[in-house]
Amino acid sequence: MSAPAASDPWDRIARADAAFGFLEDRAGALPRDRARAGGSGSLAGQIIGVKSNIAVADQIWSAGIAEGRPIADADAPVVARLRAEGAQTLSRLVMDEAALGAASDNPHFGRVENPAQPGFSAGGSSGGSAAAVASGALRLALGSDTLGSVRIPAAYCGVVGLKPAPGAMPLDDVMPLAPGFDAVGILGASLQEVAGLYGLFDPTPAETGLTLLVPEQIAEIPCAPETSAALERARRAAEALGLLAAPRLVQEWQPELTRKAAFAELCARAAESLSDVEGLSQTVQRSLSYGAALPPEQRAEGGAHLAALSAGLNTLFGQGHVLLTPTTPSGSFPHGSRPPKDQARFTALANVAGGAALSLPLPGDPLRSVMLTGAAGQEAGLLALARDLSEAMARA
Repeated sequence: MSAPAASDPWDRIARADAAFGFLEDRAGALPRDRARAGGSGSLAGQIIGVKSNIAVADQIWSAGIAEGRPIADADAPVVARLRAEGAQTLSRLVMDEAALGAASDNPHFGRVENPAQPGFSAGGSSGGSAAAVASGALRLALGSDTLGSVRIPAAYCGVVGLKPAPGAMPLDDVMPLAPGFDAVGILGASLQEVAGLYGLFDPTPAETGLTLLVPEQIAEIPCAPETSAALERARRAAEALGLLAAPRLVQEWQPELTRKAAFAELCARAAESLSDVEGLSQTVQRSLSYGAALPPEQRAEGGAHLAALSAGLNTLFGQGHVLLTPTTPSGSFPHGSRPPKDQARFTALANVAGGAALSLPLPGDPLRSVMLTGAAGQEAGLLALARDLSEAMARA
């Protein structure tokens, strides 16, 4: 048998993985993915990556956990939809263990390298999905997002990251972390490709009349100078398009209180959803123990704050406003250093509100990004706004 041509996509994937480490098991899983042929349909000829907490038939459904995980009997519905449109899949993309992490530096399956910033984290927990796209091995990949796990890696790796509302893309046979916060999302090389893939799951037309609003609370959040400059570039473009609303306070958003309450609630829900999962590392177990030991009054107080914030956000969304913020307060961090505690300060808002959000890399400067956050059902509207905003920034 002759060697595969240099242009063969599977050979390209193997070479990219050797450089960036985005696959859990290149030797074992990759041949099975390759052997399962695609079909006809709108995705014919495409290979779409799948985070390892999403079931792919005949592959280990690891969720980043080393021991005791089953071989999936069938594809998760979100994967089955891709196959129905003719796609092949690249399974077992590296993630933080059980999706409870922020660096995609997995103790069992290795560290994901950031193709856009060697020596820096690809972000988590969908870092393998982001790196596979950023490397050029894939154009599209699926991830999951609980407090920012699609959008943070997208921002760090310079790709597009869409978090739809929970259930807009099926969550069946996706290992849960914090139900109610969890959503399946898409990482892609371009807005057009992300919009096309999302449209297969939700053909709702884009809502019109939406305006972009920069929350006043951003002024109290420490951000890197380049982050503030990126937001200002996007703000000016929105203003030039006539899409910028006057700044307003987001009712009940207290950034530091919200950060702490959202993380505590995530850990509490994870302690429940992962209670029967075996083989978890001590690091993950510590987070679960913290969530399980939260005093009931503390959890209730945090939950009341998050509920009030959700109501405040959805009031703004109901008035046709979409939040324009940074994706993260600063860029990626070096391997081996502790992930910043404030990574999810902006991204958590969409999960708390049950809404949708999109991380958009800036034209010509993809390692700087902004984020659009709106209501459930506004996914197509966010994608359309992002397209207009990106084109305006490119012209400026």
